[in-house]
Amino acid sequence: MKRILTLLLLWFSAQHIIKAQSKDFVYGYVYELNEKGDSIPLQGAAVIWLNSQVGTTTDESGYFSLNKVQGNQIAISFVGFKTDTISIENVDFPLRHVLKSTISIDAVTVKADRTNTFIQQLNPIQTVVLTSGELTRAACCNLSESFETNASVDVSYSDAITGAKQIQLLGLAGIYTQMQYENIPTMRGLASTFGLSYVPGPWMESIQVSKGTASVSNGYESITGQINIEYKKPWAEEKSYLNLYTNSLGMAELNANYAFDVTPTVSSMVLVHGSMLSNRVDHNHDQFLDHPLTQQYHLFNRWKYQGKKWESQVG
Repeated sequence: MKRILTLLLLWFSAQHIIKAQSKDFVYGYVYELNEKGDSIPLQGAAVIWLNSQVGTTTDESGYFSLNKVQGNQIAISFVGFKTDTISIENVDFPLRHVLKSTISIDAVTVKADRTNTFIQQLNPIQTVVLTSGELTRAACCNLSESFETNASVDVSYSDAITGAKQIQLLGLAGIYTQMQYENIPTMRGLASTFGLSYVPGPWMESIQVSKGTASVSNGYESITGQINIEYKKPWAEEKSYLNLYTNSLGMAELNANYAFDVTPTVSSMVLVHGSMLSNRVDHNHDQFLDHPLTQQYHLFNRWKYQGKKWESQVG
């Protein structure tokens, strides 16, 4: 019986001490809610007596202890959370408070525009990229007309009678420039003379031009540099395209492409081009045509397989 009375006396004494101490200082914990809705300690939250300079911050467990000053309200704040003001007169200690976030966003979409011509910053070889926007500005019918707005490459006629053109990079003839289609070397032999007009402008997605240093990694064919052409891809955003062109000289041109998915892992694109100039143009009447007669038809069908372990492209 004496032991029970002693324990009761100690308990009442402890409660009296706690109440007396609670009048001298305030202590408690500050929490935040995670994605699952559970309360987790919030470290670094500011706890300040209202209308005073007396305050503290919470530790890693969210705990704070603050000596009491004149007043009965404290403000709890943290960056990104709503500031709460609490009256401590009728609050049990230790104080446990949850701060609510002021911003609730499910997703953020960031969009940015880049210039039509830019230099690849991550490529150790200085490479100038001409995007589809630059090709549109140049209003090019084929590859030979794609560099009119770019000072990196010069294109000149090698034969005025046939209309053959050649590329000059760093002032040297085109035979010293390596031409590639999606990193596959091409335009060798006779194709190097007429090959520039065999690539329709609307088929190209972008062009990468590197000068001089490309010969180190790509071989002797790229003494003055390298030009790589990227065609439109069946997995890109553009699914269909149709372009018709004609002019006063009698030239007519058709360009069309269509992309489709065969299966979730197989996609394909069909690209069609046709151009014709059958009108004999001789403005000065010297019995020599001002423009060579041309007639071209091109068809390109490319396929891609994208599996979990394997991928392949063929065209």
